[in-house]
Amino acid sequence: MDLLRWILLGIGTLIVIGVYVWSRRRAQADEDMFIRTEPGVGHDDESTDPLFAPVPKRVSIPPLTNDDGEPDLEAVHRELSTLQDLLKLESRAETNAGSMPRYSAEA
Repeated sequence: MDLLRWILLGIGTLIVIGVYVWSRRRAQADEDMFIRTEPGVGHDDESTDPLFAPVPKRVSIPPLTNDDGEPDLEAVHRELSTLQDLLKLESRAETNAGSMPRYSAEA
C-alpha cells in the first residue's frame, strides 16, 4: 500500500508538470499570433506613421505691398472682397442652421 501511494504521488506530479508545460506552450503560441509593439520614436515604419509625416507646405499668400514697399491697393481690395464673401457665407450658414426644423425625442 505504501508503494501505491508513492506511485500515485509520482503520476500526479507528472500530470501537474505536464499540464503546466502544455499551458505555457499554448500561451507562447497565442503570444506569437498577436505580436505586441510599443509606440516609440524612430522605429522603421516612419514613412507611414502620421506622427512623422512631413508637414504640408502652407499656401502662399500674395504680398499686399509693391516692390517699393507701398501698399498694393488691388491686392488689398481682392483680399477684402474674399473676406467679405466668407463672412457672408458664414452668416448665411448660421441663419440657415437656425431656421432648420428641430426634432425632439418625444414623438
